[in-house]
Formats: sequence, structure tokens, C-alpha cells
Amino acid sequence: MAASNTASPVTGIPTGMPRSRQSLITFPTLLPKKVSPLIRFCRYVALTAGIVYGFRRLRKLKAEEIIIQEHERKIKHIRRVYMSQEAWNTHKFQMNFLAQECGVTGVVTDAERHFKYPAKPKPTEDITSE
Repeated sequence: MAASNTASPVTGIPTGMPRSRQSLITFPTLLPKKVSPLIRFCRYVALTAGIVYGFRRLRKLKAEEIIIQEHERKIKHIRRVYMSQEAWNTHKFQMNFLAQECGVTGVVTDAERHFKYPAKPKPTEDITSE
């Protein structure tokens, strides 16, 4: 039996042709239809409206984002202060516990938190090396 050269009703490709040759078949292209001026006008109006909407939306979102960032900055500062206080309270508890275990009578208070140690003296120049 010989392979028939009839075309497939779905693809239009001859059924007996090998797959490697099927991709070489080109179909005639249709010429583009002339689009009516009304449709072209509507397309450009829609494009322009979309661009204008995008710019306005971006400006609105930027303003909202600035407000959100300011709020987040305030929250971050409050959290940082809270964490600092928690760290100090933990340190104070540990120092008092250690003092009690070692038999030291002194107690760490909040006043020591604000104590500033004296600055280290700057090294003086050695004059004798001349």
C-alpha cells in the first residue's frame, strides 16, 4: 500500500509527509484588513487614558508610601527604645543576681545606667627621643 497524499482536514498538511518536512510548509498569509478610523481613534484614546491613569496612580501611591514610611520610622524608634530598656533591665537583673550569689552588698540601680566613664587620657609625646 502506498501512502496517500491527502491533506489532514485539521492542519492542511499532507498525511504521508515525514514530520521533519512538515515544518517547511508555509501557508499563504492574509493581507491585513484596513482598520476603520473610529477604531484607531478609540485605541489611541484608550492608550492615552491608560498612561494618564498610570501617572496619577503612581503619584497617589508615592504619597501614601511616604506616610507609611514615616509611621514605620516612628514605630522603629519606639521599638529601639523599648529594646534598649529591656536590655538594661536584663543586665541589671543579672548583675544583681551575680552580686547576691557572690555575697556583694551593692545593688545595681538605674542611676548607674547614666554614669559616664571618664575619657581615657591622650598619650603625651615623648620629648626625650630628640
